[in-house]
Amino acid sequence: MDLEDIARELYALPPQEFTAARNARVATLRSRGARELAEDVRRLRRPSAGAWVLNLLAREHRDEVEPVVELGGRLREAMGVLGAAELRALDQQRRELTRAVAARAATHATAAGQGVNAQVRGAVEESLRAAMVDEPAGRALLTGLLTETFTSTGLDPVDLARVLAVPALVPARVTAVPDGRDDDAAARTGSAGPSGSPASSGPPADAEAAARRAAVTAARAEVRRADDERAAAEDAAASAARQATRARTSRLELETRRDELVRALRAADAALATAVEQEEAADAALAGARSAAADAAVAAERARSLLDTAVEQRG
Repeated sequence: MDLEDIARELYALPPQEFTAARNARVATLRSRGARELAEDVRRLRRPSAGAWVLNLLAREHRDEVEPVVELGGRLREAMGVLGAAELRALDQQRRELTRAVAARAATHATAAGQGVNAQVRGAVEESLRAAMVDEPAGRALLTGLLTETFTSTGLDPVDLARVLAVPALVPARVTAVPDGRDDDAAARTGSAGPSGSPASSGPPADAEAAARRAAVTAARAEVRRADDERAAAEDAAASAARQATRARTSRLELETRRDELVRALRAADAALATAVEQEEAADAALAGARSAAADAAVAAERARSLLDTAVEQRG
């Protein structure tokens, strides 16, 4: 059993049982002499409440979380292809999906005996959104081995070493760059004589052959240099494309939030106008009631005066 297998067992436990189970596993591994693996297990961190919910979702309800990652991929591919309106609609779909999945995740966690408050649910939803924006973060989410929830502005990548129990499960992108050692060996072989010793300056034919070999070596070096520059340019272009995608996604999300705030402000303005009208109506009703009360008081005073006069006349 390797680190990943042990981590999967531990992160499937309720959070309150994690530390004791991890320490027991460390003790067992040490007793068996597997000290290196024991140290790796000891470094595993207890998952936060939100990370545990996300792990439960990825582990037992994968069919609900995979569409989140897939939609994120479609959104990244759509950048630069779809128009602004279509992108905004796709971004709205993304927000609706993350809200729905976060709600279902909270329901699953509650059914598993782990209550989820509003703060944890918000962290879960934000992590789902970040998993759409950041492709490696999406892959990390699917491992079910998160230690913490995460966010992404769309510009900086998520620090997987901080949020993933076994970061090696989501390796960083590596670009192979030719080192040219084979070409150098071939050039050295080509410049040797039949017995493996360096060719002598000898006859003119040998000098011409040496010149041709030197030209080939120089050409190969130039090809290697050009390949290196091309690879570097491709890496820079890919990095720029990722940054542009994240920036566009961030802009779309901000625009959507702005639109929601505008709608909320308009609703608040309408509610305020209604409240003002109701206040004015209430003030008018109060004034009328006070006037009626004053009239009633005058009438009552007159009635008392008439009563007093009638009593005196009768007496």
